Formats: sequence, C-alpha cells, structure tokens
Amino acid sequence: MSEAILAAFSTVARPLILKFFPPNSCIASTRIALECLRRFGFTGEGLSVEFVCEFAERGTAYVGGLRPESEREARRTAKSFTRLKDPSGEGADMHVVAVVSAPGGRWLIDASFDQVGAGRWPVPPEPLIVPIPANLDRLEIHLDARIELADGVRAKVQYRSRPERDFEGTPAWELDHITPLISLICRCMEEVLALGAKGRPCQ
Repeated sequence: MSEAILAAFSTVARPLILKFFPPNSCIASTRIALECLRRFGFTGEGLSVEFVCEFAERGTAYVGGLRPESEREARRTAKSFTRLKDPSGEGADMHVVAVVSAPGGRWLIDASFDQVGAGRWPVPPEPLIVPIPANLDRLEIHLDARIELADGVRAKVQYRSRPERDFEGTPAWELDHITPLISLICRCMEEVLALGAKGRPCQ
C-alpha cells in the first residue's frame, strides 16, 4: 500500500504544485510532500543535501547545496555547470528533499527534481523517489542513482546529506500558504487510489 500511495503522489502532486510555484521551489515542494504523505500515515522530515545531476551526454550538470570541495569535483566532470536557486533567494545555497518512512520501506523524495534541465529538454513534472535503507542515519545518506529521461537522455544523480536545517526558518516552509494546496493534492490522491490502475489525476 505504501508504494501505491507514493505512486498516487507522484502522479498528481507536481502538476498541481507547478500551478502555484516555479520549478525551482524545493523548500515549499518538500514541505508539501511531507504533509501530504503524513495524511496517509507516513512519517518523515526535510533534509538539506548536496545535489548533483550530471548529464554526461550533454556535458552539463545541475547542482545545489554543494560544499566547495564538492563543487570543484563537479566542475571537473562537466563542461556546463548550473546552480539551482529558489527565485525568492530563500534556497540560494541549499537543496532540500524529504526522507519518509512507512510500512514497507523508506524513501528519499526530491519533490522539485524536474527543475533540472531548465526547460531545455523534457524532464517529466514528477518527483524523483528513491528507496533508501531503513536503518541509515539521516546524516549518513550518500545516494547515487542513474535515471533515464523521457527522451532517452541518461543522468547520474547524487545526494549527500548535510546537517543544516536553515530551511525550516524560511517563509517557504510555513504551512499557512500551502495548506489548501496540500488538501487538494490529498483529495486527488484519494481519487487515484480509489480508481486504482484506471486512476487519472484530478485538476
């Protein structure tokens, strides 16, 4: 059931979030993911990470929250180098993801992953959801994944946890302005779960 709930979130959440927020809104998107999934019995928290998404075939990388030594390494392997930034400036030096748990597993959710590419090639408007070990401490998350986009372009994605929790003090993390959207996403998730394989996201 946990995987079905995650699939429903993946199906409906991002298109609705993008009606109200720009793609590079990792803080608000992560808070929305956490609150939606909590209503379905998940537990979780936000996590600051070093993030690198490298498109080797295109010689470019998108990064967020890198320490100086990590940035030097990323620059050595990519011809083009783009930092992900929240347009409000709140997330200018961080990337934030969710770490959630439920019966059946634990997952890292990058709720704003589709911001990579910056409109230059198709990245589906959906979160990146990756299983992680259940007993792994949040500050020991070192995740490497390989993905393939809609047009067949492959990417290498890296997440390295950071201890900072500055994002929790930003306006983007506050609940008041996103609660109606959270409720809408949850209603759409319930519809998809009720319809099963025939589910279609509500608008």
